[in-house]
Formats: sequence, structure tokens, C-alpha cells
Amino acid sequence: YNSLVINYSKIDIDKAIEILENLENNEQLKNTPFYEVFVYLNLAIFRFEKGDYRNAVKNLNKLFIHESYKNADRSLRFRIAIAELIIRLELNDMEFLDYRTTQIKKEYKDLLQNEENKRELKLMEIIRNVALNGISKKNKKLNAMVASFLKEEHLDGSDTDVINYNKWLKGKFQS
Repeated sequence: YNSLVINYSKIDIDKAIEILENLENNEQLKNTPFYEVFVYLNLAIFRFEKGDYRNAVKNLNKLFIHESYKNADRSLRFRIAIAELIIRLELNDMEFLDYRTTQIKKEYKDLLQNEENKRELKLMEIIRNVALNGISKKNKKLNAMVASFLKEEHLDGSDTDVINYNKWLKGKFQS
């Protein structure tokens, strides 16, 4: 199933979603550890990529309630939390975005201080700035932050990004 989803995610995202929706109801797989993480996280990512932000956040919410998510690697949970911020921003859910940002800073304070997570810290600052001020060519500080992020960071983003930060930022700022 993993191979099918990966292949279809590149050539037919709707087919990948269909496979995941079928897996969601597969009783045999429900006993497999991290089954829920695979299904709901991928559904959230694919729906985000299609611009279906409401269903993307619904899938994240389904993911958050499962025990396998709670037992997942803390670094993965942190990156999923960053993806949630992006989705909440797309939904214009500013009140929840503010609440969740504060929660993430507190819950993952130690990770945010690590050099390996400087991208996430920079991205959180960009998201905060967009939430407060919107996107405008006149916002020189924000535009400089984004340009610096895109220039300094991995050209194609990181393999550890749940949502490709660079692709998302380019879509927001270069359209």
C-alpha cells in the first residue's frame, strides 16, 4: 500500500486519496502499528496539495486522537504541528493559529532551540508575520524574511518537511 500511495501521489493524487480512504476502513490494517499515522497524515498532505484545507485539517484532527500518533517520534509530531500551522493559515483560522503557535513553542521549546530545527523556527516567524500583516509587496520585512528563507535553506526543501515549506512559500509569494 505504501508503494501504491507513493507512486500515485506523483501521477494521480486523486487515486492516492482513494487508496488511503479504502485503507481507512480496512479492519485488518487497523491492528498494524502506525497505520493511522500513515493514512491520516498522507490524506492531510494530499488534501492540502489539492487546496482542500478543511479536509486536510480534519484528517490531522483524526490523526491526533490515535494512540499511534502519541507514540510517534517527537520530531515527526513537531513537523506535523508545523504543517498544521500552514494549513490553519490557509484557512484564515487566525485565533486558533495564535493559540497553536504558543502551544507549539511551549511543547517543543527544546527542539526549537536545536540548530537542526532553525528552518521551522524561521518558518514560524514568517507564518506569524503573515497572520498579523497579510501578504503585501509593501511588507519589506516579510518579503526579506521569505527571500532569505528560500535563498539560505535547501533549494527544494527538506526531506523531513511534512509540507514542502519552500514550495508553499513560493506559491504564496511568487504568484
